[in-house]
Amino acid sequence: MSLPLAEPSAPVHAGGRAYVDAEVELRYLVLAPDRSLALEPSSRPRLLVFGDGSGRVLDRPIVPGDVAVLPAHAQPSLHAGPRGLDGFEIRPTGLGDRIGPPRVEARVALAPFHEELIIAPAARPFLLEGALSLAEVLVPPGVTTSSHRLDVDERYLMLGGPATMHLAERPVAVGRGDVVRIPAGTLQHLRNHSPASVLRLYCLCTPPFRLAGYRPGPTVGHGPAGFSLDAWWDAHRASDPRGTTP
Repeated sequence: MSLPLAEPSAPVHAGGRAYVDAEVELRYLVLAPDRSLALEPSSRPRLLVFGDGSGRVLDRPIVPGDVAVLPAHAQPSLHAGPRGLDGFEIRPTGLGDRIGPPRVEARVALAPFHEELIIAPAARPFLLEGALSLAEVLVPPGVTTSSHRLDVDERYLMLGGPATMHLAERPVAVGRGDVVRIPAGTLQHLRNHSPASVLRLYCLCTPPFRLAGYRPGPTVGHGPAGFSLDAWWDAHRASDPRGTTP
């Protein structure tokens, strides 16, 4: 089934609509518990990233943070576990068949990123042929991140919420399944409104993210009273489905 295309000039694209720009096409996928989905054929390579829940693809178990890499014309089925499964299908443009065989890449190790009060890749994010980078990000409950700018275009693939994005000082409500478009140089920060739930998102950058292109903004992040990012992470990672530090 084809989905209506979102207007790329808008900052937020609601879950259930496809997002398309010059570099990438994005679709939000939801599977009910213990259901399966046969993916449509694609003439382009694609990636799958996953939110909370569990399941299988390419005869491998998947958990949040995994990336399924599918060359053009690969058409596997996606199977949800008893909790259901959601995620995003990512179709980059201009890659040809340079991404190798179908596979599931385990999550990049995560660690505290104190500049923003978030949990982010401890080293290099997932890279695809020098065309894009893909980083899993966790925002702890009740945290407002520090403001910053990047020198690359970003799309936030939201797999949690509700939250508020501040884009060039304009607040925008976002939720699960939304795509947030953030052009290079945009001042931004985010607030996780939940007092109990982690906010998971994926940051997709074109061209790939470089730490040298990160510029701090004027707003310093903060959390609930007594919040410590290191202490929160020590407690949270113990219950994570897969190891998350180097």
